[in-house]
Amino acid sequence: MKFTTTAIAATAATMVSALPQATQFEKISPGDTFHIMSLRTGTPIQFGNMQASNSRLYVNAPQQNETSCDSEHNYATFQLGKDGALNLFTAAPFQAVYVDRSGMAGGAIGFTTGASPAPKYAQFDGWSINADSHLVYTTDDNFKTELNFQACPCAFGGGYAVWLGGSFNPGGQTDCIPFSGLAVKKEETVRCQYSF
Repeated sequence: MKFTTTAIAATAATMVSALPQATQFEKISPGDTFHIMSLRTGTPIQFGNMQASNSRLYVNAPQQNETSCDSEHNYATFQLGKDGALNLFTAAPFQAVYVDRSGMAGGAIGFTTGASPAPKYAQFDGWSINADSHLVYTTDDNFKTELNFQACPCAFGGGYAVWLGGSFNPGGQTDCIPFSGLAVKKEETVRCQYSF
């Protein structure tokens, strides 16, 4: 059977156009508010909400334990800074998200409140939203690697504690689930103060 180049090209174009198209999410710019949805098919954290409580980030915790919001807000609201910082959408005092990639911490993610001290090796910049609308942390070494997250089933009170991806058994935790954090833009007017 003989195929012409034109017939092959037409068939290929038809097949490509029939493929599922990626969902487009609204672009998030510095200062916009957004939520993070955990994505890991076939796991208990698929479509979970990222939460902030007790100076840490969590997924699927039964209660966020905020100090100033109603129980309907069982998710954290974030904002990106122009300098690559990731902040919680709060009123005063300011709450800033950090990652500690030191050997002992193994990618611990937490947040500071106001002038509270951060861990010695805390890094506050390096956060961005990539072309897939995923919140990522970009390493500050020569490789500039984009890292996602992992959820470890060690959260106090239930749920999963969030750690930076790329570390095996972070902080000695086991059975962690790697996941992507989908940033979903949301016009938020409620400024919660998260417990610390």
